[in-house]
Amino acid sequence: MLRIFLASIFCMLWSLNGIASQTFHHGILQAYWLPVFNDDGIKKTAQLKYRYFVINNAGQVEKTINVNVNNGERQLEKYFPRLPSTFKQFSEGHTEQSGQITIDTLKKQTECDRPLFSANAMSFSPISTPSPSVDTLERAAGCESWPWAETFILKEGVKDLHLKRQPDDGAKNLQVIKSAQPLIKMETVNDKWIRVAILDEKNGGPVQKTEGYIRLNELQPIN
Repeated sequence: MLRIFLASIFCMLWSLNGIASQTFHHGILQAYWLPVFNDDGIKKTAQLKYRYFVINNAGQVEKTINVNVNNGERQLEKYFPRLPSTFKQFSEGHTEQSGQITIDTLKKQTECDRPLFSANAMSFSPISTPSPSVDTLERAAGCESWPWAETFILKEGVKDLHLKRQPDDGAKNLQVIKSAQPLIKMETVNDKWIRVAILDEKNGGPVQKTEGYIRLNELQPIN
């Protein structure tokens, strides 16, 4: 009788484990650095985060899942074969890879009147398939869009400046930046220059075709 009871318990636990784990065959894994700021608005560190965008047969984002990845930094090269060198060097920005993920303990809650999912990642297999643009992914994330963004305005007292075509004072002038115009950092070039774009204040991301370079010492953070 005891053996039958134990066997029943084992079967039940195995069944529950099968229900708890789930594989999504089509989607985009994103790794990003979440900036952490001090009380003065200065970035002091960044935390590596992962999330998976489930893509349906129509090529649309079905759900966004924040995933916990054990030894997250060790998995970067494995999960992202074309990882940009600056991603780890400056601990900033984001990178994406299409692929198949297996998760467990999928949880759902509501934020900003939208479902928000979280789970533990068990495995991820990169796959080379076309994927939606970053803009499409971020807009599907609702109030959790652009979590990696660092935003700036010109320092107080700095007059209107031009973005530059290259990170050089002698480079061609591009768009004029007004004193109160928010900018979103796209990439760090070095300790003096960054690549930015004008911030879309309605949707939170960069305005397309507004990118250029600007000296970091001309800016102040507004995160």
